[in-house]
Amino acid sequence: MPTDLAPEQDLSGRFRSLRRIGEGTYGVVFKAIHVRDNVKCALKMIRTDRDEEGIPSTCLREISCIKDLQHDNIVTLFDIIYANSKLYMVFEFIDRDLKNLMEMLEPTGRMLPKEYVKSFMWQLLSALSYCHLRRIVHRDLKPQNILVSDSGVVKIADFGLARNFSFPSRNYTHEVVTLWYRPPEVIF
Repeated sequence: MPTDLAPEQDLSGRFRSLRRIGEGTYGVVFKAIHVRDNVKCALKMIRTDRDEEGIPSTCLREISCIKDLQHDNIVTLFDIIYANSKLYMVFEFIDRDLKNLMEMLEPTGRMLPKEYVKSFMWQLLSALSYCHLRRIVHRDLKPQNILVSDSGVVKIADFGLARNFSFPSRNYTHEVVTLWYRPPEVIF
C-alpha cells in the first residue's frame, strides 16, 4: 500500500501530499498542493504494474471522455503525469462528495434545504445534458461521484465507466455501477 507521501516522492516535489482521501480498485486519490502554484488538487494515482496488464481500461476510458469536457459542473482534469510505473491524473480539488455531505447531516437530523436540492439537481442535470450532447454517458452516477464544494457548486466526477455512444446504438455492458444502484441513463 502506498503511503500518504507517495505522490510527493514519485513526482519529485511538484506536489505536496496532504492526505489520502479515497481508494478504488485501480488506485488511490490524494489531496495535494501543487507546489509552484500553491493550488489544491486531487491526485488520482493509478497503479500500472498490476499483473503486467499496463494502464487499466477504465483509466484510459476516463481520460478519453473527460479530457475534452469543460463545464462548470464537471470536475476539471488539469494534467496527466506518468512517473515510476504510476499514472497520475491531476484534478481540481472539491471539498466533499454528496455522500459525505449527507452523512454529515444525518446525525443532526437535518436535511438539505429545498433550495439546495433544487440547485444541486439543476447543476447535475446541466452537466448530464452537456455530456449527452457530446455523446458521453457517465454510467456510474451515485452520491460518491457527485462532488459538492463549500460554495454549493456540484460537479460530476469519476468517468471510469463512461462511454462514448453513437447512433445507431450498439449493445453496451449493462452490468456497470455499484451493486444495488442503477442510474436512469443505464436503465434506459
